[in-house]
Amino acid sequence: MIKSLVLTAARRTPAPIKKWVHSNRFLDRLARKTFSSALGVVGDVVSIESGPLAGINLVVSEHVSHAHVSGSYELETTQAIDSLIVPGAICYDLGASIGYMSLLMARKAKRVFAFEPAPHAAAEIRKHAAANNFKNIIIVESPVSDCEREVEFALTDVAYGSAIVESKTEWPTLKLKTITLDEFVADHPFPDFVKMDVEGEEGRVLHGARTILRERKTLFCCELHTVEATHQVQDIFLEYGYRLTTLDGQPFHFAGQIIRSHELQVLALPQ
Repeated sequence: MIKSLVLTAARRTPAPIKKWVHSNRFLDRLARKTFSSALGVVGDVVSIESGPLAGINLVVSEHVSHAHVSGSYELETTQAIDSLIVPGAICYDLGASIGYMSLLMARKAKRVFAFEPAPHAAAEIRKHAAANNFKNIIIVESPVSDCEREVEFALTDVAYGSAIVESKTEWPTLKLKTITLDEFVADHPFPDFVKMDVEGEEGRVLHGARTILRERKTLFCCELHTVEATHQVQDIFLEYGYRLTTLDGQPFHFAGQIIRSHELQVLALPQ
């Protein structure tokens, strides 16, 4: 009863208020902790209520939101991904966060490689995979870029938004070594599907994935975070003969600005 009331209240909260809360670090953490407490004791298991992930289990924590539980989290993206993955596929989830998209992929895929360098986010993936008895999710705790190099990786205090940084940041950082997808496919299964949410590193990731792009067999779903990365993504996909569309299959046209990153997604489909 309490969980239902909390979910209903969360759904009915106006978007501007949610945005304001999430923009304030203290209020955001407080809201997350309050919501997770209403769902149950940390470690309890709840099932996603609707959408392509309906019936999948999540382990209660402050990193699990009402949108995750209701099934409304990035719904257009989950619907598009679900429609593109065929049974037995090999999937790469770059920037896996709590593994929400990895869980979706794991229902059909033979194997899902969840790339997530943030230790607290990777721990969430392990919990959710175990709660569903998904043994086909393999976590790769390395950031992906265009070459092998040492980087500063900033860790946010939630399970999303952690990223490679090249300037001063308020967040604690780890020194990590990047890998490329070209290196990865040399001794791992070749991907049928790649989802990318890499906080502005999109262009560099693709520059390090030319072995995959050259084959023109892999489907991509890419979240775009910056204007520069968007131009890089468009250029490299077009160079390798990919067709770019929106999530609903319409031709992708970049309007020249990024409003909110999760609202700008592109599908890249081999022609």
